[in-house]
Amino acid sequence: MVIEYNDITKRLSEIWRSGKPNLIAQPEYLMIRDPIHGMVKLEWYQKYLIDQPFFQRLRGISQLGFTYLIYPGAIHTRFEHSIGVSYLAEKVFTVLNEFDPMLDEYDITLTKSDLIHIKLASLLHDIGHLPMSHSSEIIFNRLNSEREKIDIIKKDLIGNANHNVAPHEILSAWLVSTDYVKEVLNEIEQKLNKELESDKVKINPDDIKSMILGLPTRDIKKYFLSNIIHGELDVDRIDYLLRDAHHTGVPHGQVDLTYLLSTICLIPDKENDGLLKIGIKRKGLQSVIALLLSRATMYPTVYLHHTSRIAEEMYLRALYHAIIKNNFESLNLLHFNNSQILEYLRTLPGIPNQMIERIMRRDLYKRVNSFRFNSEIIKRNIRNNQFTISLHLETEFLDYKFYNDFSDLIKLENDIANISNVDSDEIIIINLSKIPQISDINKKYNIYIKEQDESVYSHISDSSFLISATQMEDFQNWELQICCPEKSKEDVKRYFKEKCPFPILNSKSISIVDF
Repeated sequence: MVIEYNDITKRLSEIWRSGKPNLIAQPEYLMIRDPIHGMVKLEWYQKYLIDQPFFQRLRGISQLGFTYLIYPGAIHTRFEHSIGVSYLAEKVFTVLNEFDPMLDEYDITLTKSDLIHIKLASLLHDIGHLPMSHSSEIIFNRLNSEREKIDIIKKDLIGNANHNVAPHEILSAWLVSTDYVKEVLNEIEQKLNKELESDKVKINPDDIKSMILGLPTRDIKKYFLSNIIHGELDVDRIDYLLRDAHHTGVPHGQVDLTYLLSTICLIPDKENDGLLKIGIKRKGLQSVIALLLSRATMYPTVYLHHTSRIAEEMYLRALYHAIIKNNFESLNLLHFNNSQILEYLRTLPGIPNQMIERIMRRDLYKRVNSFRFNSEIIKRNIRNNQFTISLHLETEFLDYKFYNDFSDLIKLENDIANISNVDSDEIIIINLSKIPQISDINKKYNIYIKEQDESVYSHISDSSFLISATQMEDFQNWELQICCPEKSKEDVKRYFKEKCPFPILNSKSISIVDF
């Protein structure tokens, strides 16, 4: 299995090498105009990395998947987002280096090598994103065979299958570990050291990989530098909220970025004694609250909009059938961008062709029934990590148990279709928002505030009732939907009105799976 995965990266490296840019021809720097951050300066080594084929692929990978079907302006890509994250990472690094007293207190010196690592890691943090961004990534959580592949890669990378990171982060770190990317980083290191008279730099791919994955470490400096990219108050989140709000045209993501950055500081991590993490000064509290509230409102209005979720589920079923019936290797998604994967799936007979044709002409499935539960009822029913919904169909109950495997969910949908007298591919069950879990009941944003007395720190939840309220947003937004094509909508709706006016929530026999 590992040998097979190595073959995939070898093939990728061959493709990348054929389109490798000229290192010698790189200008000293490049200025680009970004719609969010204005004029952004890229050093030659950043441009050299951006010009690489593995980074140029991000030009064709949309930031928000199928959201453009609702918000036509949402056609921005992972390419400009990654540049924005690198820009913000440098800003935070500069604020800490120039103004934070904790560096002197802990006798920490930030070097040019540290700055280069943070800029390169932030550029590379999304190179493992698949076509349609998170839409393709879901297949690695829903399908057992694909989940095993990610677990094998994760264990090979970090030796800890329990470290909680998303598939795209694992794939990004995996690509950083390839010989080709290491070669590029080595070339950057050598050219930089030829230019520098002192303060020679050492670029370590393992450190970049650790920053992308947010790996645990007892090194104080590495810990808080990683926290800039991978943490509760990281630049990745700041950039995507601002960028997504701008391109969708919604007002929810507006944050006073300049003031927010100026109030970022280092704070002792109470959960990891002796380490420092990214926090905020008291005067920046309102800016952080605005950021977290924008996140809470962007999810139901943009990220989990029911129409884009329907398109996403249609796409996932096309991808599922390509993997199961056409032996498509899911990791080969790293070869594709948005348009390429849609065109490929369109060529496959049956479900893949039908679903992609519908998506491309925006002939999407429609909501038939939508079931929402009071958050207190959900909380009571997951106290033992058990959560089942029973749909009363004719003379039997069909339990929607949030199955471990996509195949079981497809089978349930087919059962409902058969009972409803519609074609077997005409029912899609969708859960909006993430599936509630017992850990969410006491979820907290682990952001700490440095008070005016700089020896005193407080938790953000203790400083704002608004933040406490947003912590249960996953429960409030949770909703089950049953969808079908327009032509079958009235028949299915009539059937459910007669036979299944409401579902029954219970906690019988299944552990919750987050997919």
